[in-house]
Amino acid sequence: AFCFNPRHGIRVVNGNQQLDLVICFECGKIDVYTNVSSGQVYVSSLPQAVFDKALKDAKIPLGERPNDN
Repeated sequence: AFCFNPRHGIRVVNGNQQLDLVICFECGKIDVYTNVSSGQVYVSSLPQAVFDKALKDAKIPLGERPNDN
C-alpha cells in the first residue's frame, strides 16, 4: 500500500498546455495530470534532497514528515 503524502509539486505551463506533477518521495509515487489525461509514475527518493534545498533556498517552509518528530 502506498502512503501518498505528497510534499512537492511542479506545474509547467506552455501556452494552453499544462502539466502538474504531485510528488510523494515517501512512497516514491508521482501523480501526473495534463489537460487531457492523468496517470502515475514511480521515482526513487534520491531527488528529494535537491527539491528540499530549492524550497529552503527560496525560503519556502517544508511540510512536516512523519519521521521528523
